[in-house]
Amino acid sequence: MAEDLGARLLSIIAETKINLEDGRVINITASIGVSNFPNHADTWDKLLDIADSAMYLAKNAGRNQVVVGLN
Repeated sequence: MAEDLGARLLSIIAETKINLEDGRVINITASIGVSNFPNHADTWDKLLDIADSAMYLAKNAGRNQVVVGLN
């Protein structure tokens, strides 16, 4: 479920146009790492560490994607 939500967020972010003061319009993307309790960890700190590592895996794999953390 978290992976599906992340994919929906990526879509919404990619479709959002940002108007800059100088008149330019830009788009942004995101890299999202997810983890879940209790499959990945049993404490908040461990869950955050796993999600953070997954986010960096997403960035290193080309960005603009969701990666589920590893146990």
